Amino acid sequence: MLRSRVYAAEQQVTSALSRAGERIDFFGSQLTPPSELAFTTLSDVRTYVASVLADHRVAQIWGYLPPVHVRRRASDSMAHYEYETATIAIPTGSEWAMRELVVLHELAHHVLANSQPTVAAHGPEFASAYIQLVSLRIGPEAGLLLTAAFDSCGVEVSAVKSA
Repeated sequence: MLRSRVYAAEQQVTSALSRAGERIDFFGSQLTPPSELAFTTLSDVRTYVASVLADHRVAQIWGYLPPVHVRRRASDSMAHYEYETATIAIPTGSEWAMRELVVLHELAHHVLANSQPTVAAHGPEFASAYIQLVSLRIGPEAGLLLTAAFDSCGVEVSAVKSA
């Protein structure tokens, strides 16, 4: 299943990002993972999401993207994107969910819902958009980590667009 492979890759990146600022071995080279933002409130997440959508580099790649709503998800088991209402539902009581990587995952769904609405939810185009958002917002090292994690987990990636 595509989704489980994407989540497995995401877990690898989460592990690497937890070592932000430390040098780690990356396929025989040294890489220093960047810091990932952590959010404390839904208001923080909303502000961040608005800043991503207002980022000129995002607009260069995908054009105008409408606003996305952010709401609290009652269950702490997962975050998700609601296509019908352009809403990110995120558990606020879970440290794992109130992180930049998780929010960018859900934003990648929003990007595709508005730029390529017929593609698979966790397919190659999703992987590409997710890598691009992570590269732009967390940093190219994090994008490289996500690309490698997708490769190791068997997640197909379509061509990555550039700004």
